[in-house]
This record gives sequence, structure tokens and C-alpha cells, in this order.
Amino acid sequence: SPPTAIAITSGADQSADAGTSFPLPLVVRVTDAKSDPVRGVAVTFEVSSGVGSVNPASATTDAQGLASTSVSAGATPGTLIITARATGVTPTAIASFAIRFNSAQIAGQWDGTTSQGLPVYMRVNSAGRIDTLTVRMSVSLGTSTCTGTIVRTNVQVNSDGTFTSTVGLGYTTPFRGQFASAGQASGTIDSYSGSFGLLCGSSLIFGTTSVSSRTWQATKR
Repeated sequence: SPPTAIAITSGADQSADAGTSFPLPLVVRVTDAKSDPVRGVAVTFEVSSGVGSVNPASATTDAQGLASTSVSAGATPGTLIITARATGVTPTAIASFAIRFNSAQIAGQWDGTTSQGLPVYMRVNSAGRIDTLTVRMSVSLGTSTCTGTIVRTNVQVNSDGTFTSTVGLGYTTPFRGQFASAGQASGTIDSYSGSFGLLCGSSLIFGTTSVSSRTWQATKR
């Protein structure tokens, strides 16, 4: 009998760290109109959303109507969707996988710049925590500009690769970021409008200021 349906039998809804393989294969079953298995049907597996890969990309059903593939997680945390298609069958089978942030992959020294062209440095330990975050910033105060360095320590990185700290010269605003992969990170520095108190050179300055939001990006050495 000709095949009429394909369905996931096992291997969906798994989770794995970014850059690793999911422990179980993805298995689908192809059946006919009577729900009996169909042998010899070509099945293709493809990534329809997210970052990952399958091996093999195609397989042929066995006597039980089963075909399988191994699934690997890409470097980016998030949801990975695999679509399976059987020759001669219009419906598809869709499986979802969760890619966890792999904290060990980001350990090391990171260098980058803000949209002001000033440096950003991060040192990340093997547990995925930022030991040291160093940000160079400048702020305009009337007709003069003051530049300084902000250092933060022991910054927690969340399970999705995001983190938040604070920076500012004479004021405090959130510094947000995300490790998008093992080698790329980026984020924003929130805008600020309000009072400040700042020692700039030998002058202690108090007043109000308005600072627009900024972006930053960094790469791992």
C-alpha cells in the first residue's frame, strides 16, 4: 500500500548544550491508510529553524516503517526545529529540540568596542561567570568631555547566555549583553537622563545629564 502518513515515534523534545549532539536519534514512522508500516520509503530530514545539523539527511524506512537520523546542536542557544518528509506523503513530521547555553565554550578573554569606539574587555571563567568586565566610557559635560574606566567583577551569566551589569560615569545605567555563540557577544548600554556627580580630572562636577543608548560587541581571543 502507498504511504499516507509520517509521524515522530521518539527522539523529539530533547535538550543538549550548544555545540554537542543530542543523546537519542530522531525516529519517524511511515504508515499507509490502514496505519500499517510501509517499507522502502525515502525520508528526508532538514533543519527548518534554529542552528543545528542532521546526519544522515535522508534515510529509507525499514520493515517497521522506521527511519532515523542523529541531530547535533549548533553554537547558538535556542530552539532547533527538524522537519521530516516522506516521499509521496503530503503531511510532514516536526520535532523540536532545546539548545542550552554552553558556559564552558565562552571561557577566556574577550575584546571589543562600544559604539563610541571605546574598549570593552571581559574575562570569563570555566564556569561561565564573568570574573572581570571592564568598560571605557566618556560623557559630555557642557563644553568638556570626561572619560573613565568602569570595572565590574563576578557577573552572573544566565542559562540563555544573557547577562546584565551596571556602568556609568557619575551615574549608573544597565549594561546588557548576550553570548550569541562561542566566539561572539554583543549588547547595549541603556540611556540615562538625570543627576550625576563626577570627579573629572581635578574638578568635582555635579549636575544633570542626558546620555543616549549605545551598543557594544566583542569577540573571543
